[in-house]
Amino acid sequence: MDFNEWDFNEWDLLDGWHYDKTEIDLSQLSLNNIPPDLSKFENLIELDLSRNNISNIITLQHLTNLEILYLHDNNIRDITSLQYLTNLITLGLCNNNISDITSLQYLINLKELDLFDNNISDISPLQYLTNLKELCLCITNITDITILQYLTNLEVLYLYSNNINDIPYLQNLTNLKEIHLSIEPFIVQEINPQLSINQQLDNEMIKQVYQSYTKDEIEEYENKVKEKYKNYKIIKWHYYF
Repeated sequence: MDFNEWDFNEWDLLDGWHYDKTEIDLSQLSLNNIPPDLSKFENLIELDLSRNNISNIITLQHLTNLEILYLHDNNIRDITSLQYLTNLITLGLCNNNISDITSLQYLINLKELDLFDNNISDISPLQYLTNLKELCLCITNITDITILQYLTNLEVLYLYSNNINDIPYLQNLTNLKEIHLSIEPFIVQEINPQLSINQQLDNEMIKQVYQSYTKDEIEEYENKVKEKYKNYKIIKWHYYF
């Protein structure tokens, strides 16, 4: 039976479950809190709490055997508790209210990390996650991606819908198979060469530039950008206007 059809008390949600379970799916249940009994599932390897209304995740710090954790589409701001989950391999945190990711620096076994649509501007803690193979930083507030040069195992990198207008260090990532980027900031950089590398471009500035040129002129600059980066055959260009 689908949990969504039940009239349940979230505190009794796990009542009667065997504590030796290794996988639990509590997604899309409109949970405001994580059931406290969840901390008793010491053998838990995979947990899905996505698409709820959770803000406090302190209960999770006891689940130190977790390898896969999905927390996307919640109201999470503080992720300090995650620093204890050092066995994590996959972590999904997209669509939350996270700005400080300092705690992630301890999760050195991570291979997949999704931070899509958060309020992050400083990604320096990620430099320690050298086992990462897939990283999503779309729709954040980042402009400086210097530290990504240390993530030499990266294979897939999502950066679109950010105001990044150059990729000076990504050429060192020889394992990369895909880079996903928004083309608009690169076009603005091409139109205005005086803009310094990684200078923050707000969306309003980009829109103003676009309004100052005809569609044909923009297309001409777009072709110049694609020509400039033609050796980066792994780039997948995106549009967000």
